[in-house]
Amino acid sequence: MAGSTVLSRSAGAGSRAAGRRRPGSPPSLIAAAIPGALGVLLLILGWISVSGEAAFDDQQSGLNIAILGALVVLIGCGFYLFMFRRRIQRRMRAVRSSVFGEEED
Repeated sequence: MAGSTVLSRSAGAGSRAAGRRRPGSPPSLIAAAIPGALGVLLLILGWISVSGEAAFDDQQSGLNIAILGALVVLIGCGFYLFMFRRRIQRRMRAVRSSVFGEEED
């Protein structure tokens, strides 16, 4: 039964214009994946540059790189969540307008 649901959904997707999505569908994962990968790379580079250094003064540049990496990851994921929330709002607005007939402000 679940397979028929998947088939019927994928059959309807071909009739839509290429590149268009439903109003409530999640944004592309690329919006979170690129900053996430870049941030993790910066975290790893910071960790590698800090390892083996005993004095705090020698660790500052690596620590700054790692903090920048963490910020890039957080900003990328926050942007993704913000965009997903906006799409959910649009979808809810479309559902309300179809149920009530007019858009409420």
